[in-house]
Amino acid sequence: MALNISNNNYSGILIEGLSSLVTIGANDYSLFHTALTSGSKVRIPYVDASPTIQDLSAGICSFVDGGDRVLDFMNLDLCEVGTQQTACISELFDTDYAAASAGYLSQDVDPELANAWARRIVHRFSKQVQNLRWAGDTLSSDPALALCDGVIKQVIAAGPNTTGNTTGYQQITAPVTGPSDVVSAITTVVTALPFEVKSHPMFKVVVGSDVANYLMAAVMQQTNVNNLPQVQFDMETGLLMDNFFGYSIYMADGILADPTNTGLILAGIFGDSDEGALKWGVNRPEDEKNIELKLIEDGDKVRMRIAVASAVAVIPDASQIALNV
Repeated sequence: MALNISNNNYSGILIEGLSSLVTIGANDYSLFHTALTSGSKVRIPYVDASPTIQDLSAGICSFVDGGDRVLDFMNLDLCEVGTQQTACISELFDTDYAAASAGYLSQDVDPELANAWARRIVHRFSKQVQNLRWAGDTLSSDPALALCDGVIKQVIAAGPNTTGNTTGYQQITAPVTGPSDVVSAITTVVTALPFEVKSHPMFKVVVGSDVANYLMAAVMQQTNVNNLPQVQFDMETGLLMDNFFGYSIYMADGILADPTNTGLILAGIFGDSDEGALKWGVNRPEDEKNIELKLIEDGDKVRMRIAVASAVAVIPDASQIALNV
């Protein structure tokens, strides 16, 4: 995307894919089944099939159609969000000339400074969008989280799994208070799910940064060595530990955007597939439409705008998800 600052002879180029970083960026994208759209709504599929074994002793004509569907669909209304930042043009001059008295009003924007400023805005905005994905709550007192409901609220809204609510999530009592109980808590949450869920290739455990820190401390304490390479956060994917008794643990930093989510452990089939329990609809990334960086009217300020639309959803049958609340 060319950086178009009119009347300033700017010829720099922004890094490729800034809007992709905003809309699909952050380190939690691998936990969602993502659908791209160019509109304000998105239709996203999920696997929905519950076959029942039948008696065929009377022959194949005794088959009874169970009416099972291979795929069902969810319709998501996207949440429109954005940000705007403005800088005095002198702040983006080449540093060799910024304070020069001669030619002060005719300096060009420094491409490296402009790109660094733009990237910082993109990264921070992307983090705020990630917070909204996990801790969003339209009833929140935090305006940044009240824009739409996130994963945690939607899972809890499904209600605990009971005889009268077979599509509710698996509610587990497994509080986490520190390194001494974090391993047993994670194990308890995982154990609550059926084998077919735990054995799925996309089965993952997701925790916030507090539980991640406790887990790092537990590894060091229980091995008597600084064994951090076994628990090393991957900034690109969110992977924290790839073999916790055979399971992968991911950190979603956005969980703790709401401080009441301390100690949460979420487990289930999470990934970019029709079988994934977490869905994410998002505007198709287009730099020219999602990001604007230009000299504004009076010519002495540079303005950057970002506008995106996205929404998360949990599949209607939350019984394959376990959460310790």
